[in-house]
Amino acid sequence: MTSGFTKVFSALALLSLLIGCKDDKKPEAGKNAPLTVAVSADYPPFEYYKDGKIVGFEIDLMNAIGKELKRDVTFQDLPFESILGALQSKRVDLSISCLSATPERAKVIDFSVHYNTSKTVLITDDVSIKSMDDLKGKTVGVQLGSTNEICLKEWLPKVAGMKIQSLSKVPDLIQNLKVKRIVGIVLGETEAYAVMNEVKGLQMVEIPNTEFSSAIAFPKGSTLVASVNEVIQKMQKDGSLKVLQDKWLKGKVNA
Repeated sequence: MTSGFTKVFSALALLSLLIGCKDDKKPEAGKNAPLTVAVSADYPPFEYYKDGKIVGFEIDLMNAIGKELKRDVTFQDLPFESILGALQSKRVDLSISCLSATPERAKVIDFSVHYNTSKTVLITDDVSIKSMDDLKGKTVGVQLGSTNEICLKEWLPKVAGMKIQSLSKVPDLIQNLKVKRIVGIVLGETEAYAVMNEVKGLQMVEIPNTEFSSAIAFPKGSTLVASVNEVIQKMQKDGSLKVLQDKWLKGKVNA
């Protein structure tokens, strides 16, 4: 009986090991292998869950790129701050998740040409806040690891007593805003409109000199960069990129 138990235990241990190896494997190699794409699916209208499926502007864009390259696309939902590591370790082929091609990031990963431009803003339900100077002594939320977080940290020495709450998921920031743990959220303008349509009574406060452009990110030295660039540039020229932008990025608050 002991011997039988040992055999069963050993079999289960081997099965567990095989499953673990499958979960951690890197994307398949090959010209026609599916593309594994990292996203942080908590950022409407760029990528978010609807009826159990990831949808959004960047999802449609990535699917269009995959179709043009004749490659299937598989999305992997990760915390935003984990995307850089997934790219560096080549656990994913690329990432599309409102990533800005900053000089610091460009040292360790590669980027495509830009496909969208926006700016960073603050949303708040406090009508007394008209500018960043009005955040003295207040706590502001921002997504961990984002360029919005970098932008907000640059204001720390300028705004006395301001504190920052950095969280992985935007929905968690929204919840903290609702229960008054934070006075506002710093995020991209398009995402701000999406939140303002979900949470009524919010206003937008502009943050000066914060324009940024989004690009697709790749592991350093990826052979995909050139072909993806060709597709993006083609979509820019034939108007198909603008069609997607008009569909998803309307930039208004619904009454």
